[in-house]
Amino acid sequence: MLGGGNPVGGTNPSGTGTGLNFVGNHCYAYSGSIAITSQVQTMLDFTTGSEYNVVKIQTGITQGGGGAQSDDIETVIQLNGEVVMARMLSHNNESGALEAIDLLIAPFTRVKITCDNIQGTTSTPTQVTITGRTY
Repeated sequence: MLGGGNPVGGTNPSGTGTGLNFVGNHCYAYSGSIAITSQVQTMLDFTTGSEYNVVKIQTGITQGGGGAQSDDIETVIQLNGEVVMARMLSHNNESGALEAIDLLIAPFTRVKITCDNIQGTTSTPTQVTITGRTY
C-alpha cells in the first residue's frame, strides 16, 4: 500500500493501539505501555493486507515502573496462529529492551503479539513496537 491511512486496524493511526499503521511506504505499530501481570496480555493484533512488510519488532519494559526485580516478561509472536518467536526479557536487564527482531510478514497474515509475566505477579509496564517498510 502506498499512501496514508490506516486500512488494517488500530483506532488511533497516529499513536498507540493494537493495529498496524501506514505512512507512505512505511508501517508502524505501538502498543503503548500495558501493565503485564501473571495473565497473558495481547499487545498487538492485526491482519495485513495485500502488501508484505519487512519489520523490526522490539519489546521494552519500564525500569522502575512498578515491576518487581524478579519479573520475567515473555513475548510471543504468532503469524496465522503459529508461534514464530518467543523471547524472555528480565526486569534485571539493564537496557530494559530486547534486541530488535527482524521479520518479514507475508500478505494477508494475522499477527498477534502477546506478553506474559511468567516469573512474578506484580504489574510490570511493558511496550511492543513495530517499525518497517511496506512493499
